[in-house]
Amino acid sequence: MSRWLVRLIISELVVLMMVLIGITTKFAMNDPINLPPILEVVKSWAGPLLGVTVLSLMGGTAWLYLLEHPAPAVHVWIASRPPYPGLEAFTEQDAPIFFGRESQISELVDRLHPIMARSTHRFVAVVGPSGVGKSSLVQAGLLARLTERHGDWVVVPPLLPGHHPIQSLAHSLAALLSGTQAEVLAAQLANEGSAALTHATAALRAHGGRVTPVLVVIDQAEELLTLTGARERAVFIELLRGALEQDPNLWVVATLRSEFITGFLQTGFADLFYRPVIIGTLDRATLVDVIEGPAAQAGLRFAPGLVQRMVEDTRGGDALPLLAYTLHTLYLRVGSGGVVTNEHYQQLGGVAGALSQQADKVSAELRAVDPHITVVDTLLKFVTLDETEPTRRRVQRSRLSDDEQMVVDAFIAARLLISDAEGDDAILEVAHEALFRNWVPLRQAIEARVEDLRWRADLERWALDWERSGRQESYLLRDERLHSAERWTQDQGGIATELPAVAELLDRSRHADLASMTRLSEEIATRALASIDQDPEYSLLLTLTILTECPSTLLARRAFAMASAASRCRLVLAQHTGAIRDVASSPDGERLASASDEVPRCIKWVW
Repeated sequence: MSRWLVRLIISELVVLMMVLIGITTKFAMNDPINLPPILEVVKSWAGPLLGVTVLSLMGGTAWLYLLEHPAPAVHVWIASRPPYPGLEAFTEQDAPIFFGRESQISELVDRLHPIMARSTHRFVAVVGPSGVGKSSLVQAGLLARLTERHGDWVVVPPLLPGHHPIQSLAHSLAALLSGTQAEVLAAQLANEGSAALTHATAALRAHGGRVTPVLVVIDQAEELLTLTGARERAVFIELLRGALEQDPNLWVVATLRSEFITGFLQTGFADLFYRPVIIGTLDRATLVDVIEGPAAQAGLRFAPGLVQRMVEDTRGGDALPLLAYTLHTLYLRVGSGGVVTNEHYQQLGGVAGALSQQADKVSAELRAVDPHITVVDTLLKFVTLDETEPTRRRVQRSRLSDDEQMVVDAFIAARLLISDAEGDDAILEVAHEALFRNWVPLRQAIEARVEDLRWRADLERWALDWERSGRQESYLLRDERLHSAERWTQDQGGIATELPAVAELLDRSRHADLASMTRLSEEIATRALASIDQDPEYSLLLTLTILTECPSTLLARRAFAMASAASRCRLVLAQHTGAIRDVASSPDGERLASASDEVPRCIKWVW
C-alpha cells in the first residue's frame, strides 16, 4: 500500500475519532432518561467504536512510520560469490567486499545530499582514467550507501549508452515501471523529450512521495562520444538537461574516462560537466585494504610479506584491474579459507603476468584442439578505436562463426570476455580493455591492424548515422570516400555477415553514385551535342571524358560518334600520364614525337 493511501486512511480515522469523542461526551453530559431507541443504540456502540478507532489510528501511524523509515538495508557478503570479481566491475551485491574508496563514497553521498538541494548542480560526473574503478565506486559504493540510508531514493538501474542511449534509458526505466514496454517508452522519450522523462520519474515515485529523489546512473558515458552519433547524442543529453531543469528531485551520475572530458567540454553541454568528482589511483596503504579486506570475508590468508609484494607490483595505468584479476585467479586456485603462498603468486607471473599468462593458456588449449583456429583475429572483433586508444566493442553472438564462438566461449570461461545473456542474441564484450594493452599478441595485432580497425569503426558510425537520419540520401557515401570504403570491404570478405548495416549502406551508396554519374553523363553528352557545330573538338573532348569517367550511356556514345565525325581531330595522344611539353612531326608527316616531364624523361613515337 502506498504512503498517500495510508495517510488518507489515517486522516479519515482522525475525523471519525473526533466525531465519536463528541458523541460520547454529549451522552455523558446529558440526562440519559427517555432517549429514543436509535440513540440508545448509538450510545451503546459509541464507546467500543471509539476504542477500536483509537487502536486503528495508532496502528496506521506506526505503519506510516515504517513506510517512511524502513529498516536500513544490510549488505551481507554471499559466501558463494568470489571475494574478488576479477576484471568485472563491483556491483551493489559486492558492497561488503568493496574497500579503499571510503572518502570518494562520502564525497558522492554528500554531493547527492546538499543543504540547498534545489539550487545545486545535479549532474555529477565521476571522472578518472581507465581501470581506476569508476563503475565499481558508483555501484558498490554510492548505490549501496544510498540503499542503506533508509531506502529514500529511487535508483534507476545503471545504463550503458551504446549506439542508442535513448533506448538504453527506456529499458532501465521500464525495469522499474511495471506494465510499461521499453519500446513504447523509448518512442515517447524520442518524441516528447524531457517531458516524457519527467513523467516517467513522477511515475517512479508512486510508492514514495513527490519529493522522493530519483537517480539515473550512466555508466561509461564516453560511449556517447565513441558509439553514439552526434545527432542522437545531442538529443539524449538535451533530454537529460531539460528533465533536470523541470524536476528538482532528479539526479544524474555519469562515469567518464578522463581522456574524454575534453570532448564533452567542446560541445554545447559543457555546463553539465563543470563540477566532476575526480577519481585517482589508490595509494599503497589503501591497496593493502583492497587486498586484505575481501580476504577476511572469505577467510583467505596470504603468506607473510606477500601482500606488500603485490602492492609493490601494482603499478601502471592498468594496475588495479590487473591486481583484481590476479586476486580472483589466486582465490579460485586456493579456495575459501585457503592460504596464498609466494609459489602460487610466482606461478601466475605476478600482477603483471597473470592476465597475459591466462590468455596464453587459453590460446594454447584452443590451438591444441584446432591448430588453424584464429584466436587473435576473433578477439580483434571486440576492438574498436576511439581518438586515443583501443576500446571495447560489443558483438552479437549470432554474428560469429562456429570457430569464433569456440574462441569466445573459452575466453568467457577464463573470465576475459563476458556475456550479458545466453543464446544467439547475447551481447559479448571484453571484461576490461586491459586485455588489449597487456596481452602481447593482441596488442601487436591491434598495432598492425590499426587502419583496418579505424575503417571498421568509421563505417559502423556512418551506417548508424544513415539509419538514424531515416536513411536520407545525403548520408550516403560519395566519390573517394565510397571508393576507399569499397576497396577496404573487398579486402575483408564476409562484410555482409559481420556488418550487415555497413553492407547495406555501401550497396545503397553504389546505386546512388551510379545514378548520379549517369545523370552527369547525360548532362555532359547533351552539352557536347549542342557544341558540335560551333566547336567539334571541344565536344569530342567532352565525350571522351564521360566515356572514360562516367557510365557509358546511349546518348554519350551517340555524342561521341557525332563529335568524331565532325571534328578535324585524327589522332589522340593517350600514352602520357603527365603534362606534354612539346610535340613535333617529321617532314614527311609520317611520324610524330611528343615529350613530357615524366620520370624518366622520354619521347613517345606514335605511328
